[in-house]
Amino acid sequence: MTPLIYYAFDVLMLAGRDVTGEALDARRALLEAKVLPKLAEPIRYSPELQASLKDLIASVKAQGFEGLVGKNRNSRYEPGLRSGAWRKMRINQARTNPPRFAGSALHRLRLAYNGIAQRRTAGPADRPGGGRMYVAFRTLVAVTSLLLLLLAFACSNSRHEANEKYYLVASNIKIAYWQGALAGLNRAATDLKVRAEMAGSEKYDPQAERDQFRQVVSAKPAGIMLSAADPELMRGEIDAAIAAGIPVITMDSDAPDSRRLFFIGTNNYQAGVSGGRVLAQRLNHKGNIVVFTIPTQDNLIERLRGYQDVLANTDIKIVQIVDVRGDPALAFDKTMEIIQSGKLKVDGFVCLEATAGKEVADVLARRKISGKAVIAMDADDDTLNWIEKGGIVATVAQKPFTMAYYGLHLLDDLHHHKPARLDADWRQDLRAVVPSVVDTGSSLIDRTNVSAVRRSAMFETAGTGAALAWSQRHPFAASLRGTSPTR
Repeated sequence: MTPLIYYAFDVLMLAGRDVTGEALDARRALLEAKVLPKLAEPIRYSPELQASLKDLIASVKAQGFEGLVGKNRNSRYEPGLRSGAWRKMRINQARTNPPRFAGSALHRLRLAYNGIAQRRTAGPADRPGGGRMYVAFRTLVAVTSLLLLLLAFACSNSRHEANEKYYLVASNIKIAYWQGALAGLNRAATDLKVRAEMAGSEKYDPQAERDQFRQVVSAKPAGIMLSAADPELMRGEIDAAIAAGIPVITMDSDAPDSRRLFFIGTNNYQAGVSGGRVLAQRLNHKGNIVVFTIPTQDNLIERLRGYQDVLANTDIKIVQIVDVRGDPALAFDKTMEIIQSGKLKVDGFVCLEATAGKEVADVLARRKISGKAVIAMDADDDTLNWIEKGGIVATVAQKPFTMAYYGLHLLDDLHHHKPARLDADWRQDLRAVVPSVVDTGSSLIDRTNVSAVRRSAMFETAGTGAALAWSQRHPFAASLRGTSPTR
């Protein structure tokens, strides 16, 4: 008797997680890495065919198969739809009067042989040999079902539900800073085997961020991380989500007057102090500076306060504060205006958000102006390039990857071990089950260590698995404080 082989060419659910929304290439990679190593005969992998169309057609004709199926590598699995992403080419005519399994609901078995879709049926039970074939088919179905059931348990030794999904909501999400956070979010989602998505406005737009947050809440997610572009605008939205039973934590930019559970991110006051000390030393404790910021954001308010406390003991004066509204073009234009007008004697520029520092350095280089102290924020490639060239004295670098990575792990824990009341005032509770602040730290980068920072960035995610294992043994083991560092 010829054995039946089950060829697997796609995976739709993995460890309770719906992966139909991922690209075909990504799903097949999961199939190869996560599923097939756990299986054996009679289940085999249907690999991609590496041949010309002419050779494929000749092979199909010679072997009597029905035809070929071509699939777009980036296509999603769309049940019941014919989007055109998958195309079937019929080469041989289908059999007339194909035999069926008598009385069986499973009268068709769709197989894939080396990527070639075909239908195979066996003779009915009352036909010579048909009974043996029917029994073999039913046996294969039973064995396959058992294997897949065991596989589901083997792959899903987790607590996660199929509809469990988390969101990170922010503003200006296309800049390098937020792409770093997205990398951390995706890494954590992979480690936890959950779904996660970044949502928000592509430009700095607090109202658009609020609208996006509302859409996310309406989807009833397992939890939300939020960087509040305008804390007061988001206060009521956060409180409403908490009242609806959705855990909300803030990251990067806090909304301290809301009922968010806690804040994860930089100690922004200390970041300002670090930058202020470098500035004071560079200017020899005297001179005039211009500050670029976004005045409504809590994190930037705290950074400015840190600078101001340091500068209070010097003769350095802030002669102008510029609201760049998250737009690097505004920082460039305003710097050019200050330089060209000559109305202000400026010795240095302080940039409290991620996009302005490199724009200031660019203007100064174009105008061939040297000797100005530029202190930036964060560590995208352009900022590091300007440090190497001497256009930026130093930058205070945050850790958005760490914020999102560790934040998702903490959100996941909150979802599965919810406090009795999400809306409790944990900051006043001496037995609070959540912290008020998780400080992910920051680093000062200048010409003395910029090369080392670049090298370490190549391996920035290498230790996250070990770090997670350690953190699971020591809950909330990052730098935690019971009260906010800013209040």
